Amino acid sequence: MQAEFYLKAEDKEAKIYRYYNIILLPTLFKDLSLVITYGRTGYKERQRSIQFIDTQLLANKFKEILKSRLKTVKGSGPYYKIVEHHYDSEFKDQIMSRLPLNLFSEC
Repeated sequence: MQAEFYLKAEDKEAKIYRYYNIILLPTLFKDLSLVITYGRTGYKERQRSIQFIDTQLLANKFKEILKSRLKTVKGSGPYYKIVEHHYDSEFKDQIMSRLPLNLFSEC
C-alpha cells in the first residue's frame, strides 16, 4: 500500500509559502509508515514518521491530518489545498473508502 499527498498554502500578499507532504509507505516488517514532511518553501523542511500495524488506526490518523490541514480557521493564515496526489488500488480500497469525499472536492 502506497500513497502520497502534496498540500500547499500560499498567500502572496502576506509572503506565506508553505507545504505539507504526506507519504504512506510499507516498512521492512510489513507495517505501514506515515511520513510527514512540512515547512516553508526555500527553508529546511521538518519531518516526522508514525508507524502503524492496524489500517483502521492509520485511516483515522490520515483523516485527522487531512482535516486539520484543509479546514478553515479564521486568523490562522492561508488554507492548505491538495495540489497533487497519487495512491495505489490497495490504498483506495482500504483507506479512501473510510474518508469523507468532501476532503477531496478540490482535487
